[in-house]
Amino acid sequence: MLVNIGKGLELDVDLAKLPEPVREHVIYIGLRNILMDAHAGITADKSTDVEADSLAVSEKKLASMYAGEVRTVGTRTGDPVKSEAIRIASDIIKVQWKKAGKKLAELDSKVLRDAAVALVDKTPAIADQARANVAANKALDIEVDVSALTA
Repeated sequence: MLVNIGKGLELDVDLAKLPEPVREHVIYIGLRNILMDAHAGITADKSTDVEADSLAVSEKKLASMYAGEVRTVGTRTGDPVKSEAIRIASDIIKVQWKKAGKKLAELDSKVLRDAAVALVDKTPAIADQARANVAANKALDIEVDVSALTA
């Protein structure tokens, strides 16, 4: 079984070589994660009965799995300019946050991202700088010996 482990890496796992207790553990962890993900969006601000609603969506997910439905992992294709713009805006916000005497550990990552997106939307110069940075990075054309990166 070819397993995508992130960062563009895949491992070919021979399931037959896994001892039964290991296979059971892997199945348990996988099912737990999938079923936990199914109800992760059910929160007190979205539901009057979080426990019941969480159980309902988890049971629905399990039923869909019993029916043979699977969600496959897609390859992420993002906009490098947008990503760079959000990174620049995040850095600007972090600098201002520190100037205000606050610790970065106190800054919620979702709040930071939302604020960065809003800053990009209202500050065209950030997108302009992001385009320039992305273009400059593409122009570098540097080769790296990736064989030295494997351990």
